[in-house]
Amino acid sequence: MVSRIADRLLATRLIDELVVIDSHSTDDTAAVAASYPGVRYVHQPNAGPSAARNRGLVETRGEIR
Repeated sequence: MVSRIADRLLATRLIDELVVIDSHSTDDTAAVAASYPGVRYVHQPNAGPSAARNRGLVETRGEIR
């Protein structure tokens, strides 16, 4: 799933950064994220989707539009 999302975003939009927050996924997210140049991978303990979104906001370096 991560690869489909990354492929779609990188192919259709001009993006400043792509941050992947992994909270104990089971689909090899770290390896998939590492296969895309410029994608930043962050692992965190599983605390639910809201915590993952909040962590994404914290980890983002660019301007959120």
